[in-house]
Amino acid sequence: MKYVKIILIFILGLFLSFSLLGCVETENKSIVSISLNEEGQMIVLYKDGTSDNLGDFKNNNFIQEIEERLALQDEKLNNQEGKILDQETKLDEQEEKILNQEIKLREQEAKVLLQRTLIDNLNDLVESQDITTNEIYNNIYNAIINIDDFQNLVKVAINTVAPSILGVTSYINKDDKLTPYGTGSGVIYNCVAINDEGEVIEDYLQAIQEGTVAYFEYLLMTNRHVVTAEDEIIVDVEVYDGELGIYYEAEVLGYDDKIDIAVVKFSTKKLFNPIEFNSDVVERGDFAIAIGNPSGYDFYGSATFGIVSHEKRYLSDDTDGDEINDWDSEYIQHDVAINPGNSGGALINLEGKLIGINTLKLVSDDIDNMGFAIPLSTIQKLLPLLEKGITPQRYKLGISIYMIKEIIDSKFNESFTDSSGNPITSLPEGINSGVYITEVGVDSISNGILFADDIIVSFNGEKIMYSYEFRAILGEMTKGDSAEFSVYRGNEFIEVIITFE
Repeated sequence: MKYVKIILIFILGLFLSFSLLGCVETENKSIVSISLNEEGQMIVLYKDGTSDNLGDFKNNNFIQEIEERLALQDEKLNNQEGKILDQETKLDEQEEKILNQEIKLREQEAKVLLQRTLIDNLNDLVESQDITTNEIYNNIYNAIINIDDFQNLVKVAINTVAPSILGVTSYINKDDKLTPYGTGSGVIYNCVAINDEGEVIEDYLQAIQEGTVAYFEYLLMTNRHVVTAEDEIIVDVEVYDGELGIYYEAEVLGYDDKIDIAVVKFSTKKLFNPIEFNSDVVERGDFAIAIGNPSGYDFYGSATFGIVSHEKRYLSDDTDGDEINDWDSEYIQHDVAINPGNSGGALINLEGKLIGINTLKLVSDDIDNMGFAIPLSTIQKLLPLLEKGITPQRYKLGISIYMIKEIIDSKFNESFTDSSGNPITSLPEGINSGVYITEVGVDSISNGILFADDIIVSFNGEKIMYSYEFRAILGEMTKGDSAEFSVYRGNEFIEVIITFE
């Protein structure tokens, strides 16, 4: 009996505690107190003033009910603790994400600061004159620049090159008067110093330092059509310096009768720095600048800006004035604005280096912004010959050909026959371009090297698709050059070389 009372007192204490906390409810009623009457029955008093007689304490299932309620309450508490733990985990994850974002933001801020530092130093680099335009370009190549910085870069390129771009005028004798015939532009690419003894000093800068210069002698490139005429005789050529407004007597050293390029020599005491040649590969999308004299000397030294539309285009040209295209040449296509008077002027990159000589544009109501320049690679092969007054000698392979593309496009029309006169009904597997040889001239340079029914797949490493490509590459060959052909013959590929003597 003693232990029963102790247990009863403990239970009463628990229920009183839960009732005060509002945690124990019976039929949604809050318990105020629990007691035993004289008969040993348990009496429960509720907050609303009502009560319940739970009967004999010893035989009542009340204790079990209390234990069940306590277990349910523990379960609820555990669930709440689990939810709180999940929330804390999510908060930790959010804090980690925010921290990572802050780290990335600081890294971006550091990069921007570094880029801005490079850009802010651009003007100082230009003013110091201690580095070249190319070095400036390299310094900002990977930087994010604003329009002012980019504009400064363009200005540096133009202002560096513009003094080397002069005017060129040719004259004819009309009614016993010297009359201008052609007006264009020209690019100074070479300078030597001449001393008082008439000796040539190749290093003109060294001659300036030594004070041994009497005058300077320059080589200038321009277009052939500026200094020659098909139906007139050019009697004089002058180079025009628009900065001083004076003309220099000039001499045409040589010109190519196929590619529209000529070399002119003139002398003066004024120093012009020759233009630098580009050594990088020209690619579609490269920025380009044209400098010249569009529509004559009233617009001397005009600069226009654009991009390289395509690094390699082939155009046919009438070189002998019979209104029949007889020559195919390679050009750089660009969208830089050029006009009559730009002929012979420079096409440069953002480093201020020459990439080509402007020569023509397509004109039509349906065409706009299609200009063409002779690529520097072509010019460099011709200059040594033209400087000596040598007209480049062009060679023929002496072969009769079909283009593989034409055979395929015709769906093997019977008009395409092999060397035996049989229709070509199929091609070797994998051959979808090139040149099919049907005949080789007995006295040709190709005799004994190329054979009928050979298929030329590539010419000097370039895949051949169209006949004009083949003719244009062949047209660049001059005396002493060697041409390498990849040829399909007898079920195998071989390499053959022809040297033009």
